[in-house]
Amino acid sequence: MKQVINLSIDVSKIDKTAMYKSPKTGVVYLNVAVLIREEVDQYGNHGMIVQSLPKERSTERGAILGNAKIKETSVAVATAPDEDEIPF
Repeated sequence: MKQVINLSIDVSKIDKTAMYKSPKTGVVYLNVAVLIREEVDQYGNHGMIVQSLPKERSTERGAILGNAKIKETSVAVATAPDEDEIPF
């Protein structure tokens, strides 16, 4: 199964104090979680993007940064032949 998930992020809502800087490389990372809903919302979104916070801020909730939409689903489905097509 192949799925493409499009993400839409409001960068103004990013809490820059919660970003992670690697001590080895100096690269700064934004950690996020994508929460997939069981049902699509009224705008066609399948989920939302939430900023992940460091362990020391575990009592807080990360900001909702945006939405997630599943764009494509390609599933190979084996189908049984019709009774008329059975060769015996």
